[in-house]
Amino acid sequence: MKPVLFRWSLVLALALPFAAAAQLAVVQQPNHDLLLASSDAKAASNKRLVYDFWREVFEGGHMELADKYMTESYIQHNPNVPTGRAAFIEAFSKRVKPQSSKPESRHRSSPARAHTRDSVAL
Repeated sequence: MKPVLFRWSLVLALALPFAAAAQLAVVQQPNHDLLLASSDAKAASNKRLVYDFWREVFEGGHMELADKYMTESYIQHNPNVPTGRAAFIEAFSKRVKPQSSKPESRHRSSPARAHTRDSVAL
């Protein structure tokens, strides 16, 4: 019985990675207003907050605007950057120089990957 179980385990272990590769590719939505729209006012507000933070601070490099979006006790999920707004500003100021925040003047990517009424994930 054990050899049969071992064989099936081996077949599953080899087949599962291929099943994951069958997912659809991510397609960029050029109309960001469609992504930000929601029939739920709180969800729309949360998505707009994350979108503006991403565009102005993270992509735009305007660290002086970080306090508009982040509390001092901001929890950083990147293990290479300490937690806190000051640590975020220090780390990302070294990587991103301020750019124009006009949407048409630079590449616009959409940061929101998933959202619920109370949270938006990047």
